[in-house]
Amino acid sequence: DTLREAEAAGHTTAALAAAGAVLALAPQRLAALQREQVRLADERDRLDAAALALDDERGDLDDRDAHVGDLRAAANATATRSERARAASDRL
Repeated sequence: DTLREAEAAGHTTAALAAAGAVLALAPQRLAALQREQVRLADERDRLDAAALALDDERGDLDDRDAHVGDLRAAANATATRSERARAASDRL
């Protein structure tokens, strides 16, 4: 029994030593995680800004597309009037 207790005590000591080593590194790990959190927040902010810029660009493209549609409609109306005028001229 004494041998088993000694072995158990040895394992416990090793486990406590390992736990102590992990705990000793905990502040460094926490600091690293906090730096990563800040980096990720900065990256999120950058991506949010890029998304807003893309939304603005999409709005500009939609406006240009609408303007092109208006120009096409005006060109078609002019072509129709021109064809009617030509047809009227041919009848004279």
